[in-house]
Amino acid sequence: MNVTKLIINRLQKSQNPRVPIKKPVNICLFALHDTLNMAAFVTELTALLTGKGTVYVASSAIANQVFGQEGIAQTNKTNGEAYRQLTQWLDDQERTHEFLILVSDPTLTEWTRRCMRQADQVLLLADTNQPASLTPLEIQYQATKTGTGAAEVLVLLHPATTPVPHRTADWLAVRPAIKTHYHLRTGNADDMARLARILSGTANGLVLTSRAISSACSRRCRSLASRLILWVAPVSAV
Repeated sequence: MNVTKLIINRLQKSQNPRVPIKKPVNICLFALHDTLNMAAFVTELTALLTGKGTVYVASSAIANQVFGQEGIAQTNKTNGEAYRQLTQWLDDQERTHEFLILVSDPTLTEWTRRCMRQADQVLLLADTNQPASLTPLEIQYQATKTGTGAAEVLVLLHPATTPVPHRTADWLAVRPAIKTHYHLRTGNADDMARLARILSGTANGLVLTSRAISSACSRRCRSLASRLILWVAPVSAV
């Protein structure tokens, strides 16, 4: 079956009932670089996920505000009652919402560690304008993390005008444990919408390599497929 027919078949199947895809309930956002606009990212992702289910955003600042106590978000097990209350609060949000977005601190605080432990999936957000090497925060996290079972996904954020994802191999080479990665253009609504569909288990699409596209598709097919796979979907880019 050629690629054009395969794409058509996938589009036709997408109109029929499908087996639900398991989606992460607790999503931790972990910024690798302080150059990223985390507030804008959280706001946009929250708005998109809200269209697919109930969403609650939890950060250390929100936790402090909810409890009316500065610093309670950084509570560890040495303060048993406060630790229990904080745990119960997060469990309640997880139980009553379809998505719980856990926003980590810029440093490896007790709240950041809690977010990692609570998460079903950890999105490692990287600024591709920065070196691909492991960041000090990342090294510290890797050295102290315990096995939580949470899947780690690398999200490579490119400048808005980037035509094609690049330097992917550099980022993955120093992060061999990463099995999934996505490319997004900063401020691109379509890219963020696709990421939201992936996280919510509602994404439809066919992931192809650039080589398959160039060798098997017509010009019209190449144009369509390139727009589909270059951004958000994991691709092999140099």
